Order: sequence, then C-alpha cells, then structure tokens
Amino acid sequence: MKVLILGPDAHSVFRFRRDLAAGMRALGHRVTLAAPPTQDQALLSAIRKAKMTFEPLALDRAGLDPFRDLRFFLSLKDLFSRVGPDLLFLTTIKPMLYGSLAARLWHQGPCFSMLAGAGSLFMGSSPLRVAARILTLPFLKLGLSRNQAVLFQNPDDRELFSRLGLVDPARTVLVAGSGVDLSEYPFRAVPQGPPKFLFVGRFLKEKGLGDLAQATVLLKRRYPKVRFQALGGLDPNPGSVSERDLSAWRGEGALEFPGAVADVRPLLARSTVFVLPSYYREGVPRSTLEALSTGRAVITCDTPGCRETVVEGKNGLLVPPRDPAALAAAMERFILEPSLARRMSRASRRLAESKFDVRKVNRTILSALFGPSPRRSSRLG
Repeated sequence: MKVLILGPDAHSVFRFRRDLAAGMRALGHRVTLAAPPTQDQALLSAIRKAKMTFEPLALDRAGLDPFRDLRFFLSLKDLFSRVGPDLLFLTTIKPMLYGSLAARLWHQGPCFSMLAGAGSLFMGSSPLRVAARILTLPFLKLGLSRNQAVLFQNPDDRELFSRLGLVDPARTVLVAGSGVDLSEYPFRAVPQGPPKFLFVGRFLKEKGLGDLAQATVLLKRRYPKVRFQALGGLDPNPGSVSERDLSAWRGEGALEFPGAVADVRPLLARSTVFVLPSYYREGVPRSTLEALSTGRAVITCDTPGCRETVVEGKNGLLVPPRDPAALAAAMERFILEPSLARRMSRASRRLAESKFDVRKVNRTILSALFGPSPRRSSRLG
C-alpha cells in the first residue's frame, strides 16, 4: 500500500512522523512525506536514508492568503496523480482541511486526519479570527466527513470538534500526542546547584513567552543566581512575538535567549525544571514530552493539551493561563524546595514510559489506520 502523509513543514513532519512511517514500512507499506519545500540537505538525506520519498508542496503553513491556499488545494490533484496513494494521512489543520476536501474530488481510497492541536483558529474573539472560523468551519466539516476516522491528541479537542458538529464522535480516536522515543531522550539526573528553568518552543505570543518574561523579572530580583532560558526563535505565524519584544526582554536581563539549537538534549540535561506557560490550543506539546522523558518536572498551564502532561503535585504543577504571578509562584516553589525537582523527576519519566512512549502511541495510530491485525495490514500493501 502507498501511504501519503501531509504535514505543515518538512522538518516537523519527518521529526514527528519518522517512527510512525517506520512502523508503516515494517507492515509492508511505502511512505511518501509531503510538505513545503526545504533546502535542508541533511534533512532530505535523512528522509532518503529512512527509505521514504519526499514531495514538496506549495503550502503556506501560517499565512492567511486565500489565493495561495487555493493554489495549494489545486496542486493536490497533481500530487495525488503523481504519487498514486492508496491511503492519505493528514496532520494539522491546513493539511486536514484542504487534503480532506481534495480527497472528495481526486482520491478514492481511505483518508485519515490527526489534529495536532486546534491552534489559533479556535482561539480569540478578534474580528479576523471570528471571520476565519465562520468561513472555515463549514468546509472543515465537509472535508472531515470524508475521513474514515479523525485522531485527536487530547480529549478537549475531541470534545470541541464533536460539540461543534465537525466530526461524528463514533469516528474519533484518542492518541497520546505524537509520543517520544524514550531511548532518544534518556533519563538524566537533575543537576546540583541553583535551579535552571528551561522553555523550549516556537516564539508565539500564545506560548506564554511574555508571561514567562514577566515572571522571571519578579524572581531574578530575589534570586539572582537562578537562571531562566528560552530556546527557540521567531516564527512566520501572525501570532509570533516581535523583535521589539525580544529586545525588551533581553534588556531586562532576567530571561536568556540562546537561540534555536539543533539538539535540545544537552540543555534539557542541564536544566532543573521545564516551563511551558502556553495558552495555545496545543495537541500534546512535543517539547514537554521530551522533558518528561529526560526526567524533568514540568510547570505548564491548565489548558488543552498542556494539562495532559502533568499529574498535579506528582510530576509538576499546573498554573492558570496568562497569569505571570501564578507562574512565578510555581517556579519559586522549586527554588525554595531544592528536593522538589528531584522528587518529581522520576515521576515524569514514569509518565513518559506509561503514557507517551512513541511505540505505544504508534500502535494506536497504526491500528486506527490499518486495523488491529498486523497480518491483515501487511496484506494491504
């Protein structure tokens, strides 16, 4: 069977679906990844090494230009003709929306979607976002009706889509995020010394970076030896923080910005607590799963997707969204109680092992796509 996976960008579709694609190949299927073009030769080489094919797409992941989106939609006819997929697997909102609609016209085989977080479409009450929802939701409902099943990464998103009538609840599947490779992110003991708090993510306003900056200013005055770091960079998304914001936060001298790094594991190993004060409609944040696997206590918001990664008081703390004072108070607990991070460290690793092991997650996804029997699945190829 030929499987076509559509994703929002080449890096994430390979990084997050590499193990899933390997599972598909183990069942005898051929896998093609489709995403916007990339000039990253190392990434393209890794895709070839994994025995997958890459097809570039004219997809503007974060843009709002309807004409560019229309060109992307029409380009899917040529893509389907070129690849000849037997099964479509669509991830994130735009590929789900346009891929599902295109499947109604130009694809005869089964189609599945996985929502990796409802995202900004379902957030806010600005006229632009309200208009975007009014225009998009009917087409999303029409497209998703073409899907054999829609996979959700957290129960809040499944409830939202069911309540809005976008999906039939009987055709939904709940999975524990994208999972994490426990061997790739091995447990590391919490280092001694003053605490180091680490944020990893895209620099979007909804990721709570501004709240983190305010909280660190409050704490740095009282605890000058404590360090706060934010890994990542500016994003093409309209909701990205600005250069002006970053300059102001740097000027305050509390939050450090090392930039984006190719490998986050050394910084996770040197950190004490992972912090993600996101009020974005996350699926299950992959960065948090990597922190759990490494054995880091987590401070995050009591919001969809984020709350799935914390058992309150066991492996971390949940705080209200958009509340820098509450965030500062949660971080201060780890400063005042040095043993707390070490005590929660093992609980985080156990949670990663029991719930978020990528092998377990992928078994659920493969079962949804091909049925519970591997033998039956392999005969479909």
